[in-house]
Amino acid sequence: MAGVKEELAKKAEITKGETKLTKSMSIAELIKAMEPEIRKALPEVITPERFTRMALSALNTTPKLRECTPMSFLAALMNAAQLGLEPNTPLGQAYLIDDICMDRIVPALSLSFRECVKNAKDYAWGGAKYNTGNGIILIGVADLINSMEAIRDLVYDRKLVSMEDMVKALDADFEGYEEIQKLCKESHKYGNDDDDVNDITSHMLTFIADEIEKYHSKFGQMTPGILPVSGNTPFGQDVGALPSGRKAWMPLADGISPNGGTDVEGPAAVIKSVASIPHSRYTQGTLLNMKLEPDMVKTENGIRQLMALLRSLCTLDVYHVQFNVIDKETLLAAQKKPENYKGLLVRVAGYTAYFTELGREVQDEIIARTAQSNFCSTC
Repeated sequence: MAGVKEELAKKAEITKGETKLTKSMSIAELIKAMEPEIRKALPEVITPERFTRMALSALNTTPKLRECTPMSFLAALMNAAQLGLEPNTPLGQAYLIDDICMDRIVPALSLSFRECVKNAKDYAWGGAKYNTGNGIILIGVADLINSMEAIRDLVYDRKLVSMEDMVKALDADFEGYEEIQKLCKESHKYGNDDDDVNDITSHMLTFIADEIEKYHSKFGQMTPGILPVSGNTPFGQDVGALPSGRKAWMPLADGISPNGGTDVEGPAAVIKSVASIPHSRYTQGTLLNMKLEPDMVKTENGIRQLMALLRSLCTLDVYHVQFNVIDKETLLAAQKKPENYKGLLVRVAGYTAYFTELGREVQDEIIARTAQSNFCSTC
């Protein structure tokens, strides 16, 4: 945040076209004047006009924000823009809050926590033993797991690729290294109930939870979560090629879901892979997206199989799954003629939205998700 503030302070004395930014400007004036810079920072899925409206709306709905220094507000806004997060919306991707609100006591909430009462310490001051409002969200979990498996398999176990050549291939975005990319794509993938991949999943996600929980804030111990709320698409635009075989700048995997098209053993294998994650440690939440072909649940038997799948999820301690029961052809048709599909609702990443109102990149990511056609790979 400090680096962004310093850059903005420098820009405050620089003339941009006909608009000169000065420290005496109000926050609203700065937002308008900085729209060209905001445009550069934003991913294509969010228009600068929409982002500016959200920022001005945050100012109107949270009057205390006007008491912040303009540069600190703009620094927070630019951070959200660079991350591709919509501030202060029902999506809950990011929030612009004043420092004062961080110190406001919440006595009614604190009374519901045994440790707050025992220690006579408000929740806002870190009185609770556990918290769910202060943590770190992971994005691209399947990409991490598949990349680790590819390195283990290709570099260390079978020794088909040296680490030096792997790095060169990634730096070149696999251009001229197509054979290495082919090997990377052929390595075992998360979502197919593979023992080696499940082992990596368990170890890596336990290690990450251990590291995050070492840190504390005024609210208490930091906690992890895996629910990107569409952040996997803009974040992917900042991530280069990966050992999983993924090309640079493509969307990352969403939530705890496998990468689209890599889970080929059916939904039962998916949930067994997902169960390798220590979900009880990820108290910010975990999110699994699954796309089902409509024919799967058209019969009584299909509905019973879906119910059995849900019971298995509960037995395996997988806490959050959401389904899109729709075929790829409908989604492609909605892209071509959005005026005919204005009422088409889809589950995105922890929320429901009208498909035709989503950015093209988010639409493409939903279309690319694996469409399960059977409840088991042998059916």
